[in-house]
Amino acid sequence: MNNGIILIDYTNILRKRGFRRSRALMTAGMARIRPIIITASTTVIAMLPLAMGKAEFVSVIGASFAITVIGGLTLSTLLTLVFIPTFYSGLENALDWIRSLNWKIKAMQLAVFGILIFLIYNHIDKFIWKLITSILVLIVVPAATWFVMNSLRKARETVIPPDVP
Repeated sequence: MNNGIILIDYTNILRKRGFRRSRALMTAGMARIRPIIITASTTVIAMLPLAMGKAEFVSVIGASFAITVIGGLTLSTLLTLVFIPTFYSGLENALDWIRSLNWKIKAMQLAVFGILIFLIYNHIDKFIWKLITSILVLIVVPAATWFVMNSLRKARETVIPPDVP
């Protein structure tokens, strides 16, 4: 998680210096890839003897612990280098789109969101299902708004001019 925080922090520093979002993400990724890979690979290499150990005290808990650490570190490294920049860019695009919406559409989204959350918390008993459906509503309401707005915009477009047979 530290690597992801440093990556986003460096991206924000580059953005303040005037870099565009995509250029700042690529530059931050190129600047941070070497330390991230070196840290992860040295830890994986250090864990390999423990993961392949056959001694009695090692095989009981040490091997499974080392394999878990190696897998978790590999996955977190991939997520840091791929998922975090992608999520950062996508979230910023979504926030820019929401900021650009008309206040009437924002009010409608808020009303729909409020009604759905009210229904969820009054009709669902289990906490985990409340949490899952609330997150789903948080994603679906803006997605449905985007879909309807784009569909209406495309329906109004004239693909073929009216005077062409």
